[in-house]
Amino acid sequence: MDSALRLGTTLGQLTDRVLGAFGSGVRRFTTWRWWLQVLVVWALGRLFTLLLVLTVARMQGPNPWTTERPGYLDYIDGWDAGWYHKIFDEGYPRVLPRDTAGQLDPNQWAFYPVLPGLAKLLNLGTGVSWLVLGPLISLLASLALCLLLHRLFASRASAGTALMAVALFSFQPAAPVLQFGYAESLGLALLVGVLLCLVHERYWTAVPLVVVLSLTRPTSAPLALTMLLVAVGWFLLRRTQPVARRRWLGLGVLTVVTGLSTFLWPAVMAVVTGDPDAYFETEAAWHGNSAVLPGELWANIGIRLFGKPLGLLAPVVVVLGLVLVMATRTVRRLGPVLYLWTASYLLYLLGVVAPNGALPRLLLPAFPLLLAAAMASRSRAYRVTLVIASLVGQVVWVAWLWHWSGVGLHGAAESNP
Repeated sequence: MDSALRLGTTLGQLTDRVLGAFGSGVRRFTTWRWWLQVLVVWALGRLFTLLLVLTVARMQGPNPWTTERPGYLDYIDGWDAGWYHKIFDEGYPRVLPRDTAGQLDPNQWAFYPVLPGLAKLLNLGTGVSWLVLGPLISLLASLALCLLLHRLFASRASAGTALMAVALFSFQPAAPVLQFGYAESLGLALLVGVLLCLVHERYWTAVPLVVVLSLTRPTSAPLALTMLLVAVGWFLLRRTQPVARRRWLGLGVLTVVTGLSTFLWPAVMAVVTGDPDAYFETEAAWHGNSAVLPGELWANIGIRLFGKPLGLLAPVVVVLGLVLVMATRTVRRLGPVLYLWTASYLLYLLGVVAPNGALPRLLLPAFPLLLAAAMASRSRAYRVTLVIASLVGQVVWVAWLWHWSGVGLHGAAESNP
């Protein structure tokens, strides 16, 4: 009895010391410079992903890209990274590849040129291969992205809440692509840069950023819509909140450039291939070579899962759910730029994207919702729960979607993360 009592007392004292040391460490951490805090959060996120991917790779059998139990760099070169690798090695085809029936095959033109082009440029100067350069570029860009995200979030919330939102982003389910040979890190860093310029009304600075972004990731259309909606808001409030002409000029030029840049990559494709419809045919090749109406891909998945007529309501249910999310008080506290960007981008996803294994990755640009989640409560238990949920989601993403099993979501042959 005495031994048990002494053991309980000892364990209690040890627990108090551990918790005290942890609390002291957290308090010391909060006194560091903001960029050091972001660096630590970013590093922890990337380390967790590294260990997770290495663990799942040991369970990977033969797949379309590697042999069983591949090494880290080989394992993360699958899926879309493999297409960027092909662009790095071969470039883009001048003649669009077609099958015997004349239908266009999926090909490199669906992937934008900045990431593989930058990797090729570095390769010419260093001789380092894509397997290293692709992930390295994404990794470094993800650090810049997290630093920029903190500055953007800090414009709408306290430093602590901004850091929490960055942590949620760094640990969220699709975070692994931030260190894979994917263009998300570069594209998101440019996107956050543009949004920062919008928030601080540095419109001319954003002009070159939107041009480069249009050749990195396909986000120019919802970004142009965001700018247009900002201008509409100015117009509606012009009597109570007049806007100077120079602000109208700056935003107007940026909106036009962003709108036109939406067509930059399709124009390049048309010139190089000699086919004016090259872009649209290439996009259709990933959906069975058929043009789809806005929301049709969501309806098709709904029908596959629930049949008719219930499945046809899937897009309606999703829209109503998003409307409810966008109507919440914390989301409305994001401010006009972040709020309008989130709404525009979600509308864009509903129109052109299928709800498949790539959806968690494609939701990455809706990062303002993570700030809203962080602002919803300052409870430590709430925030710890959010981080744990994010880590669990990442385990599921890597172990189920990235891990090749031959069967993906909705019974498809691929998960396509």
